[in-house]
Amino acid sequence: MQSLSSLLGSEAWISYFSQTDEKYKELPVYCLMTQRYGATLNTPRITTVYQENTDAKSQVDMLQFMKGFNVKLCYYYEYGVKEDIEFIRNLFPQTENIAIISDNSYAGLSQMKYVENEIAEHFPDLQIIHIRTNNGYGASQTSHEEPAGTNGGHALRLAI
Repeated sequence: MQSLSSLLGSEAWISYFSQTDEKYKELPVYCLMTQRYGATLNTPRITTVYQENTDAKSQVDMLQFMKGFNVKLCYYYEYGVKEDIEFIRNLFPQTENIAIISDNSYAGLSQMKYVENEIAEHFPDLQIIHIRTNNGYGASQTSHEEPAGTNGGHALRLAI
């Protein structure tokens, strides 16, 4: 009888999908509760996914990457970043900056990379301000220091 494992969250997904041994690829898994795109984070010391599975934006589409594994169920989040920023600009036409809040977890860094790529592709005139914190209080304190024309409402909704 074969076991079934559940992978909850980005850290579990990326750890599992970084395995190269066939015995892990054959294990049936449920993949739950993470965003569709992950950051590669390839460095000389940390290799999480293989370079051939990444795109030019240093991110990996987990739906494509999991094809070599025995995934029985997949439930993921896919954010409408472009639509959210269009909504922000409709409400606040003078927006020049978007603040992205990250807790520096793998999920937070992956989402930050995805938002950066979407802004670069669709809104090259916007500036990105990074706020790194591990709690909401730190984010609220830092947000008081942002320049005029900064909208952090989008970032707060995406904070992981």
